[in-house]
Order: sequence, then structure tokens, then C-alpha cells
Amino acid sequence: MQVANNTARGSSFAGKRVHAVQRPNCSRARRVMPVVEAKRVAVLGAAGGIGQPLSLLLKMNKCVTELALFDVAPLVKGVCADLSHCNTPVQVNNICNRHQSL
Repeated sequence: MQVANNTARGSSFAGKRVHAVQRPNCSRARRVMPVVEAKRVAVLGAAGGIGQPLSLLLKMNKCVTELALFDVAPLVKGVCADLSHCNTPVQVNNICNRHQSL
């Protein structure tokens, strides 16, 4: 392995030495993703501040076919209604009671 010393420019590290490791004979292999037919995803805490945008991102994902939203708060029904207006083939189900199952 060879170590190259470079000075970073245009960053907060300006003037400091940066050590980069260069690997000899290292070629980048192309990664192949397997084809997935269907993915069912459950979001726990879907009515919260992180669960709502996460649910929207999963609704827009092409790999997801069914999205189940779960929360103990009854607000999850509204999140499900909002997501149903997005024009994607993903089916959205909501579960707001602790006794219901996925």
C-alpha cells in the first residue's frame, strides 16, 4: 500500500495534511442487485415525527409493495389517508389498536 499526502483545499481542513491510502490493483467491481418481486414493510410509530416522513419515503419506493403503519396513537389513520393520495401502486394499511395484528 502506498500513502499519498494531499493538502485539502476549500474545506475546513485547509492547510492540514490529509493522508489517503491508495490500494494497488484495486478495481471497482460492479454490484448486481437481485430482483425482488414483493416487499412488505411495517413502520412502527408511524404517527410520530420520524414515522410520517419515513412512511412517505417508503410509499414512494419502487421495491415496496405493501406498507403497514402501526402506532398506539389514533393519528395513524390520518397518516394512512394522506399516503393514500400519493399515486403509487403501494397498498397502505393502518393499525392503531394494540390488539390488532399485521
